Amino acid sequence: MSTGPQPPTDKFLVSVPRAQFYKYGPAQAFGPDFNLPKGQKVTMLKREFGYSRVAMEDGTTGYVATDELAPAPPEPPPPRATPMPRPKRGSGFGSSSKPRRSNVQPVAEDPLFDITDIPLPMPEDPAPSPEKPKTE
Repeated sequence: MSTGPQPPTDKFLVSVPRAQFYKYGPAQAFGPDFNLPKGQKVTMLKREFGYSRVAMEDGTTGYVATDELAPAPPEPPPPRATPMPRPKRGSGFGSSSKPRRSNVQPVAEDPLFDITDIPLPMPEDPAPSPEKPKTE
């Protein structure tokens, strides 16, 4: 599998110990706003001779000397999702293997079911018809 030429990246890293960051351009009268540490990631918005307009990860934009930036290495691809293991035949609901039983046991003072667990008929439900006795 051959990959063609890679497109130029807009992600860069600061390549010097401290790069001066100017919010309004390098000609601002009051000097740099702060320094970026080596390895700081920035996104190149506009490449210019001398100073380039960049955006930091927090969204702050400004200018850094172009020769103090180096292209960032490509991001690693996201990890592939591993497929879920398929269940073995006969293991799961509706299988013909041994049925599973609950480990909950009723006790006299706390039975599993009581009269309040049986739903009462709703007013709109028809009354149940009485059962006829079977004759033999």
